[in-house]
Amino acid sequence: MSINKLYKKLHFFALIFTLLIFTVFTSACGDKGGGNCGMSYYGVPSPTQTVYPDNPVNPVNPVNPDNPVNPVEPDNPVNPDEPDNPVNPDEPDEPADDGTIHVALSDRTLDHLFELGLVDCDSHNKSSLSKINIPETYTYDGNEYKITSIVGNLFFQCYSLSSVTIPDSVTSIGSTAFRECTSLSSITFPKNLTTIGEEAFRGCSSLMSITIPENIINIGKSAFMNCTSLQSVTLPNGPTKKSDPQPIGLTKINESLFSGCNSLTSINIPETVTTIEPTAFNACYSLANITLPDSLTSIGQGAFQACYSLTSMTIPDGVTALPYYSFYNCTALTTLIIPDSTLCVFPSAFFAASAVVNTSNPCSSALFQDLLPSYSPMITWHPDSLRLSACACPWLP
Repeated sequence: MSINKLYKKLHFFALIFTLLIFTVFTSACGDKGGGNCGMSYYGVPSPTQTVYPDNPVNPVNPVNPDNPVNPVEPDNPVNPDEPDNPVNPDEPDEPADDGTIHVALSDRTLDHLFELGLVDCDSHNKSSLSKINIPETYTYDGNEYKITSIVGNLFFQCYSLSSVTIPDSVTSIGSTAFRECTSLSSITFPKNLTTIGEEAFRGCSSLMSITIPENIINIGKSAFMNCTSLQSVTLPNGPTKKSDPQPIGLTKINESLFSGCNSLTSINIPETVTTIEPTAFNACYSLANITLPDSLTSIGQGAFQACYSLTSMTIPDGVTALPYYSFYNCTALTTLIIPDSTLCVFPSAFFAASAVVNTSNPCSSALFQDLLPSYSPMITWHPDSLRLSACACPWLP
């Protein structure tokens, strides 16, 4: 064999050996980015190398490598603060003093009652429910339960629901619990009821009469708004005790509480009430008689706006101001008795009366009446003159 041929063979084997060594070295390195791959020639990490955990989706998530999308997201991404019982978070695990477990009427409770044959449908078929007689207590899975409240939104838009009986154990009804139950014509409130949530019966257009129990403390905003068939409302005076530091009973007619109840003809406000909030009786077209208690100190904007049938009104001594639109568009109002304690009458408190009350100068009752248009009421004043002004009354709602 010639020297040239031997040299070529040696050169070939040397090239193969070199390629083999390079391949082995590259595999050991891991080839993360080329060059020396962040490795020293001794097979240990270089000072600049990042050590990646076994999380290929999010390699820089050391907090929670099992959750690459959000390293700090808890097990409940919708509501991290929600307890283990999302249907009724307030339900206790231990029996109360009476030996029962107090629960709210919720979807889960409704399912239990359906299983026991105590109601006609479960939570998935509420829309077909025509009437319900809620039991005070029931036994399920070896435990005795007492229903003490109704959760919000439970019967929302149950259009077929016409009758509801609530046990005396219930003390609160949640917001929008019966909203837009348009067939609901009667409801029996429990004697221990203290709270009715906002919009609880809003839009119950078939409801004709309600009697609120004496233990009621709060009725939320718009609770009976747009109950267009509501003709009779009985509000209790409440079990007021003179020795108590705080009054017991209903102290406020909340905002828009009876707004749009255009069949309501009369109502007596309890002696415990101190405030009538804005638009409380707005658009009660048939409201002809209303008695305001001596305890009243505040009337909100538009409280009696568009009460077309209202013919007379006596303002209690504690009311110091009549705000904007309080009797706006009460076109049938013929007698209004205002005490001398009422010093501020604001623009448009009465229909088209802003021309007078825009001035801060005292005006006599005669001047006030002269400036009223012919279709507005003739006002009976007490005393004979009244200071009318556009003063700033910061206490107005």
